Amino acid sequence: MSRLPPDLRIPPARAEELRALLVARPEETLFHLAVLDERGVQAGPGEGAFGFYGWPDVGALRACVFVGGSWFASAFAPDPRDAAELGFRVRDTLRLRRAVGERGATDAFWSAWGDGLVQTVLSHEQQLMVVRAGEVAALALPGLRPAVASEEGAVHTAAAEMQLEELGVDPRVEEPSMFRAQVSERLRAGRTWVLVERDEIVFKAEIALKSRLGAQIGGVWVPPRFRGRGLATRGVSDLSRRLLEQVPTVSLHVHEKNVPAVRAYRKAGFHDLLPFRLLRGVPLAARAGAAG
Repeated sequence: MSRLPPDLRIPPARAEELRALLVARPEETLFHLAVLDERGVQAGPGEGAFGFYGWPDVGALRACVFVGGSWFASAFAPDPRDAAELGFRVRDTLRLRRAVGERGATDAFWSAWGDGLVQTVLSHEQQLMVVRAGEVAALALPGLRPAVASEEGAVHTAAAEMQLEELGVDPRVEEPSMFRAQVSERLRAGRTWVLVERDEIVFKAEIALKSRLGAQIGGVWVPPRFRGRGLATRGVSDLSRRLLEQVPTVSLHVHEKNVPAVRAYRKAGFHDLLPFRLLRGVPLAARAGAAG
């Protein structure tokens, strides 16, 4: 009798083993560690679906991938060959649309998982940038504050426009209910920061995550007509300085070809840490059906 393929979902009993794998590179795995600390290895009752998968299923973990819902993945493996092995072994389990993470592990996982399943329609070479206390520029953005409930509509629009420019995808069309829920959740939690002038958002940034090990900023957006005023540099500096009063490091991802953003973050005190990759794919069956 042939053995059933192993269930590679990491159970709560292996949570500390997963933590030991991740904590060896805490700045790279800050997202994974924050999820693990705040929510554990699997979704609880009433939570949105998520989980961690690991390889190998027996013995010390050498690779893992966080999967959010049925569409987003973030792989981690010190050796990309282990990421590829994990990707190959979950091919029949996962139906993904996006992935992000350290470039070597992400490329290996995505290639092994998606071969013959998806067409990659977007591949952004990113940098994971980091700043620590004593490195952040002493710049302020007067008026920067958490967004309030009455500004949710404007924040929703700004967040969508940022993704449309960065990814070429309008989340209000592709995933409207999930996107609106994410915007609302971040705003209610005080994680969306804005500068408003004459009832218009001229700068927006999100505290994407925060844990005892560090914080990460995301969703930085300055509408095109307000660019050239140094708002991104001052806003990211100001928010980072506030965060560094509570955590040891602040990081962010930036598309390497977005030269103005890279320049702004370096002026704020950030420096390159690791090459990352952002990927988006379309199922080949879906494309074939659309063509037919």
